Amino acid sequence: MRKLHLFSLLVLLAIGFSGCTYDEGPLISFVSKKERVANTWVVNTANINGVDGSEIPGFKKLIFFSAGACQIFYNPLGVEVAYGGTWALSEDKKSIHIDTKDELTGLFSYVSDWTILHLKDKILKVTYTDNSDLYVVEFKPEA
Repeated sequence: MRKLHLFSLLVLLAIGFSGCTYDEGPLISFVSKKERVANTWVVNTANINGVDGSEIPGFKKLIFFSAGACQIFYNPLGVEVAYGGTWALSEDKKSIHIDTKDELTGLFSYVSDWTILHLKDKILKVTYTDNSDLYVVEFKPEA
């Protein structure tokens, strides 16, 4: 009986520590990190080079599919542009690699590595650089 209690305690500790990957992440989670990332996300808050805001100019939404595909939708100058491609968690599950091309011509691409700061079912907070700009973005699920 003691072995069963000890085993149960070890399993609970292992589960608890598996949720602590990110500085601002949950202490414990029963949903895999990949399943938490898979969602349709819109910007909740954005900090670009130290300036707080509630949007990324031209950005509309981002969809991470659980099978590893993704789509990013921009609306620069009133014209919607979709990028399609793939996403993957790094081996240590601390970053997301995104590799996409525009779906109309295939000439323009977006490739980036986002460091995950916070990941819950309803929050995805990341930091990344794009054209020498530093972004800290908190996404929320699309309503």
